[in-house]
Amino acid sequence: MSGAYMSRSSPIAWPSRRSRYPQLFTATPSAWTGEESLLIRLVDELHDSADISEGLWNKLAKAFSIEQIFEVIALVGFYHTVWFFANGLRLRAENSGARPPE
Repeated sequence: MSGAYMSRSSPIAWPSRRSRYPQLFTATPSAWTGEESLLIRLVDELHDSADISEGLWNKLAKAFSIEQIFEVIALVGFYHTVWFFANGLRLRAENSGARPPE
């Protein structure tokens, strides 16, 4: 694993959605379409509890196909997997990688 394993520095913290992306939470509800609002709620629920409430599932099922819902669940899971590897291997951020807006 030459080069892949970095020194055991501090893990990369999973950012607080509210502190990292305040524009998502300060915009008026009318800033998002109904479908966009559902997707934001889905990501939040998966991140916070690794579950989807019955009420949200019913709303998602009316707006999206089951395949689309599965795709978003898989995408959220993929990002968590990347986070687990980055933390577990103590990977440092790439110098050439794009940085999120401050």
